[in-house]
Amino acid sequence: MVISKNIFFIFATLLACGANAYEFNLAAGLQSYSVQQLEEDNSLPDEAESGTGLHLGASVKNNYGESKNHWFGFGVDIDRIMGQKMLALRALDYEYQLNEKVRIGAFFGAATLDTGLPQNGYYTGVNASYLNIIDKLDLVVEARYGSGLARDRKLASDPSGDRTDMFLDFTSIALSLRWNFTR
Repeated sequence: MVISKNIFFIFATLLACGANAYEFNLAAGLQSYSVQQLEEDNSLPDEAESGTGLHLGASVKNNYGESKNHWFGFGVDIDRIMGQKMLALRALDYEYQLNEKVRIGAFFGAATLDTGLPQNGYYTGVNASYLNIIDKLDLVVEARYGSGLARDRKLASDPSGDRTDMFLDFTSIALSLRWNFTR
């Protein structure tokens, strides 16, 4: 809950700085994911699972440079993976505008999966955006990767093993529509 309050405060602060200075976006779409639960104990096999789910996102960016083609900011993603909520923070979210209609980008941050215990790790990805398919509405495709989401082996449903930690990696492809409030 503290993370949610901090994210809200950051968004509110940036929006109060000047509506014309920043680009504020909300995105909604679908994702397809593949998850691999990694067991450090060699006596247990790694487990893999795949599926689909909803994707929601919000971001704030500002353009920089003489050409105004560089967009830096941060964002938040909310997804459902294995039936559980994943919250990811894009601490560094960069896009380069190739032309009037196309941007490509990359991001890096951290993700947490709500498995009943804290399960945190790295989060990164790349994206391509087709701008203004309809006024202020963009089409975005992303490839995302979460690495080393680690947690303690404490739940009754966890497989037994010698190690106290469990790790999870995931990859996903998301297709979403992004609404720009300030363009």
